[in-house]
Amino acid sequence: MNKLKVLIIIIPIFLTFESCFQNEWKEYNYDAHNFKIKFYHEPEVTEKVFLFHEDTLKSFLFEVSVADSLHENNYYSLTVTTYPSGYIHSDSAWTMVEDFMNSTQNEFFELDGLTLITSSLTEKKGYPGKIFKWKNNTSNMFFECHIFLAGNTLYRLLVMANEGQNHNIFINKYVESFDFYNIPDGNFSIPKTIHERTFSIEFPQKPVEEFRTLDSEYGH
Repeated sequence: MNKLKVLIIIIPIFLTFESCFQNEWKEYNYDAHNFKIKFYHEPEVTEKVFLFHEDTLKSFLFEVSVADSLHENNYYSLTVTTYPSGYIHSDSAWTMVEDFMNSTQNEFFELDGLTLITSSLTEKKGYPGKIFKWKNNTSNMFFECHIFLAGNTLYRLLVMANEGQNHNIFINKYVESFDFYNIPDGNFSIPKTIHERTFSIEFPQKPVEEFRTLDSEYGH
């Protein structure tokens, strides 16, 4: 009798736990854009034509809005834009490439109430990338933007968390599922010095060292 009671208690708990991780994640392949990625459900695809200097470019947006309030994130998207190779290329000078990737965040810099928490270098299959982590100070919502430049094609992944969820496993699940195919590997590697926590600087007098506790997507 006691064993039966234990089973009756455990089964609902297990089903509840299991339902939290069951979702509709599925891998989608886009041959025309040379990438694959997993979405929470089938994305809506929008094509946009815009004028860039004297060139007419196309941008393709793949996006998913999540209606399930129990899911940690409410929005996933990936934007693909191919620029003139003479304007930017992953083999261009690194300072030019990094400035270009930084410029993809201008729309967020121009909005009030947003704070850039961190930015860091990354790479995928020899192509340069950057990770930008933001916070909406009004809603206490965090979001991440991952940028990759493969040749002259820019891939921009965006994930917006629900309020209070901050960083969660589904951000990594989404970003790590992104991959290139049908294109050769690039030659970029993250400079080793980027990982060194050392620097030198001149001050007019001895500086005062101060420690502060900051808010981040991982907590304080």
